[in-house]
Amino acid sequence: MKKLFLLLVSGIISFGGYGQTKSLSLAEAVELASRNNGQIKASLHEVAEAEGKAKQAWANYLPHVGLSSDFVRTDDPLNVFGFRLMQGQVQASDFNPELLNAPSPLNNFQTKVTVQQPLFNWDGYLEQGAVKAQLKSKRFSAIRAKEAVLLAVKKQYFAVSLLDEQAKVVERALKTAKANQKVAQDNQEEGYLKEADLLEVNVYVLQIQSELLKVENQLQAARDYLLFMLQLPQETDLVLTDALEDLKVSRRPETKLSDFRTDVQAFAYGVKAMEKIHRASQLKFFPRLNAFGNLAWNSEQAFDGTQDNFMVGVRLSWSLFSGMRNWGGMKASQAKLAKMNQQFQDFRQQSQLELEKASRKIDLKTVQHQMGQEASRQAEENLRIRMDRFGEGLEKTSDLLQAQTLASQKKLEALRALYDLKISKLEFNFLQQ
Repeated sequence: MKKLFLLLVSGIISFGGYGQTKSLSLAEAVELASRNNGQIKASLHEVAEAEGKAKQAWANYLPHVGLSSDFVRTDDPLNVFGFRLMQGQVQASDFNPELLNAPSPLNNFQTKVTVQQPLFNWDGYLEQGAVKAQLKSKRFSAIRAKEAVLLAVKKQYFAVSLLDEQAKVVERALKTAKANQKVAQDNQEEGYLKEADLLEVNVYVLQIQSELLKVENQLQAARDYLLFMLQLPQETDLVLTDALEDLKVSRRPETKLSDFRTDVQAFAYGVKAMEKIHRASQLKFFPRLNAFGNLAWNSEQAFDGTQDNFMVGVRLSWSLFSGMRNWGGMKASQAKLAKMNQQFQDFRQQSQLELEKASRKIDLKTVQHQMGQEASRQAEENLRIRMDRFGEGLEKTSDLLQAQTLASQKKLEALRALYDLKISKLEFNFLQQ
């Protein structure tokens, strides 16, 4: 009965999704981040905002159409006669001077459709071109943001893998330390080892246990952050299926900054947009030509529509002086364009320096990885020899503990060197992407 109860509780917990185990490959992590990551979604919202502004810019080309309905009651002589004309109610008797000078109040309902069509607004056309360039800049920025997030996901994925391997190294060190502790206890009981040496071994075991707790806590924190990046439930128990050793990263030989890198293209389109904005500010001094028209229905009854009339025309307007607003705007856009050009130049130079630095970093991490592997191998062999001698009572306790510490340290350093090498290659490829 007790076993049945435990099985039912286990099934309920599993069905509820608490603490469920999920195997996760690197490819799956990248796919989940592409779909769920908040930063990627935010960058797509910025693109959607830019697309909305691009649609607004079509106002410089497309007609503006409006519909209005007005009601007026008046005894103003001029308006009463005009409304009668528009309503088609003027008769010969309406020309009686007494009626013209003192007419009775008249109601007029007017429904009007108005149309305005831009013809030649040069600054508006350039402003639309600027908005299109800004949209392209946002799209490239969104692509770069996604690339940066996926790089961060890969780094975090293998940071979890690294900490998991480090935890295993510390667990093996603890197992070895406990085995040596058992040998020390036996030697102390047989009188071959001093009590102080045994206490030193006991303290060392406690230190390893403390180190294991520290690594496990770091591992859990790293897993939690990876779950956050992938937008998975925090109670999910991740099991990574791709080991750090399995990550194959080929290094690209080029160390020259590519003009096709997405953030470079985003910056370049931002400069193009500013160039068009500056040119548009210069063309504000030119005249504008717009067409207009309206169709109106007038009657004494609402929405009667018995009489209609229209008007069409063309308007040429020229702002000769706007209180220095246009001149000041042109100077401001000129300064901003110069600023962006300088920033773009600095950005390219800095990106080139980062790329060369990343290339040198790979060379350094390659040597450190090779040295780390050799140091770890020699430290393991040193520990094996001293453990054999300690078991025979031929090795000092302090020397054995020092060898254990050194072996664990070099193994952890070798793992870290491998991680740094793989990540440095990923970062280099990201800067070349």
